[in-house]
Amino acid sequence: EAENKAPAQDLSELKSTIKDRDNILLTDNSGTMRILRVMPKNTFSHCKKNYSFDPLINTSFNTFWVPGPDGQLITSEELNLSWKEKNQIEEDNGERKEVQKLKQEEIEDMKAKGVEGEQIIQKLIDSSSTFHKRTEYSKQKYIKKKVQKHITQFYVQEPTLPLISELYEKYKHDKIGFLRSDTIGLMMQLAGVGGDSRVMVTEECSGIILSAVALRNMGQGGKINHVFFGHSPTLTVFRHFNLFSREK
Repeated sequence: EAENKAPAQDLSELKSTIKDRDNILLTDNSGTMRILRVMPKNTFSHCKKNYSFDPLINTSFNTFWVPGPDGQLITSEELNLSWKEKNQIEEDNGERKEVQKLKQEEIEDMKAKGVEGEQIIQKLIDSSSTFHKRTEYSKQKYIKKKVQKHITQFYVQEPTLPLISELYEKYKHDKIGFLRSDTIGLMMQLAGVGGDSRVMVTEECSGIILSAVALRNMGQGGKINHVFFGHSPTLTVFRHFNLFSREK
């Protein structure tokens, strides 16, 4: 049996800033989801390329990131700004029809040769006869659309119970007993789990029930008694959440 006393910190709201050794949920624009731990001077791999965690540290959750010209991750807003600065030409709000000189076959050929996405987008901008006539708002929409299509994007989120449930439903649903987040929420409601509850938990769902109780209970003086069978509990899901301050 293990008793977990709630830490003194307030966990009622999500963290707003990514710190080193925090867990993040990383989703790329193909919909692939991964849990990663942010480690200074370390990298993660995607499509045979390595990206440093360093640019993420001390930035906000719920942010889109893309590979920059030097291979380092930058926010999608920074990427949009760099193209706007390159193409800062007098605006014309008149009627226009998009004329793109770059053909789809040429784009596919560039991709096959390993040309980076940002170079393809710059080529599309240079080959567009109407880009310089667009408003600033229209330019942003145009670039955003092309970024989504041609550049790998990463969406960085704070792990939450609905997101972790979605992750396991997608890849390892059996590991959490085929539970859905709405079912877990109903269990918490029927059990009366609240801010200052004293709760005993026993489960064999990789720790997702324990996680749900902790997320509702912690920071407000509650206690959790975790009962498990064997030498040690299975806490795979529990460790995905940033519930405790991490040791450096």
